Amino acid sequence: MYLGLKEKLEKFSKNQQFWAFMKNESAVWDQLREGRQSALKEIYNAYFDVLINYGMRMSARHELVEDSVQELFVDLWNMRSGLSPTDSVKNYLICSYRRKLIRKLKIGPEQTDETILNNQESPEPDFLNFLIQDEDAGALQRKLAAAMDTLSSRQKEAIFLKYNEGMDYDQLCEAMDLKYQSVRNLISTGIARLREQMLFLIIFTVWLSTSAFAITLTFREP
Repeated sequence: MYLGLKEKLEKFSKNQQFWAFMKNESAVWDQLREGRQSALKEIYNAYFDVLINYGMRMSARHELVEDSVQELFVDLWNMRSGLSPTDSVKNYLICSYRRKLIRKLKIGPEQTDETILNNQESPEPDFLNFLIQDEDAGALQRKLAAAMDTLSSRQKEAIFLKYNEGMDYDQLCEAMDLKYQSVRNLISTGIARLREQMLFLIIFTVWLSTSAFAITLTFREP
């Protein structure tokens, strides 16, 4: 869908604020550790949408996802004096948020992260929407959603964190609590699966359209 001028200006302003924050995020984090509420507000404004987007990939329960984000920032403020310096505020927040959300979604002690995430009803994936530029690409979006449904929950999560949040492999290992090779395997097999499924869906769609055209010709009156 095309954005109006007002929406484009708001999005541009928000992006400008985010990148201005990113240049000084370590300093802002240190200010939080020193007890400045304005620093907490800056971090909240910069990463609220990021965390909500990530949480909605893990569970479609929006209220739970948002409440967990709010609790995370309350926790940050309450334990501000014990926070350690960090090179990546985003990575710290995602790791902490993931642990919090997994605990909330966990039903029994025997459940693993994989089974918890697989049991969640997830909305259509939007984290590869950088491929989709306008409303004419609705068919591609539907194909992408169908292709994503063939991936495991861990593959979806790894691809989201790498391509939407820009995490490197070391950060992915920390966020997902996995070894380096395991993360690489998730990404490579997931991307390979997506390519395979997208190609199949595109070929199948073309076949359907040509078949429908052929049937139309067959039944057309002379």
